[in-house]
Amino acid sequence: MEPVPDVQRWRTRYYARLADPIHHIILILLGLPVILWQGSRNVFLSALLAVLLGAGYFTLQTVTLYLGNESLVAPETAAWLMPILFGALGLTLYTHMRT
Repeated sequence: MEPVPDVQRWRTRYYARLADPIHHIILILLGLPVILWQGSRNVFLSALLAVLLGAGYFTLQTVTLYLGNESLVAPETAAWLMPILFGALGLTLYTHMRT
């Protein structure tokens, strides 16, 4: 990676690829509690909220990767900030989920 003129972009891409498998787990941790939040009263509203939460996750992930590509944020931080924040939110929602 060192002889390439745009090292920051390659480092950001490298760390983002390492974080890719975690996205699916995070979306499950976010989606299940949100969909089961109201039970069977309003499943469509809960599903829409889960989709919006997932879209927000990927939008913010794209923004942080852009900041990493532009050298405004460290590549490691750019790739792992949103998975850590939304992962913590997902774990919190999952542990407080009604059973």
